[in-house]
Amino acid sequence: MSSNSKSFWSTMPGLITGIAGILTALVGLATILIQVGVIGGDGDSSPKSEPGETVTTDADGSPSGASGRSGTATTPGRPTFTVAPTSLRLSGSEKSDTVTVTNTGSAAFSVSTAVTGDGEDQFDVSKGSCGSEVPARGTCTMTVSFKGGLEATAKLVVTVKGAASPQEVSLRGTLL
Repeated sequence: MSSNSKSFWSTMPGLITGIAGILTALVGLATILIQVGVIGGDGDSSPKSEPGETVTTDADGSPSGASGRSGTATTPGRPTFTVAPTSLRLSGSEKSDTVTVTNTGSAAFSVSTAVTGDGEDQFDVSKGSCGSEVPARGTCTMTVSFKGGLEATAKLVVTVKGAASPQEVSLRGTLL
């Protein structure tokens, strides 16, 4: 017996229904992939940190250093930054030097500074370009000067509002 009936897929309503089903499945798959972060996302391609770690990155967003990690905690969405160098020795004719703050995050921020420690009154900080907002992935520099005296030590504490923790620069000043 031969049947002359048409297949479901050969009718116009069947074709439209089939295409709609395929499109619905693709949109659902894309939504799931976006939600789990496989595609799309918020544009933040910076590496994620584990508890107790900060991920530091270069200006191009790639991890810096051998492992790209240092010792303080970072929460996603918080400003992240690095300070270099982490220690200054000021003496003789080299009584001032610069400190660079690098914004490793995706939003601009303002920098606050304080000098603490026994010799805090022997050091001055000029915020230089760190006196204005530091753009995302940008840098700024400040100058630290040793006023004089035989010897003094202190710490420059660099703070960014909302960051997980401040960064410190050890300061040592000597007459010679």
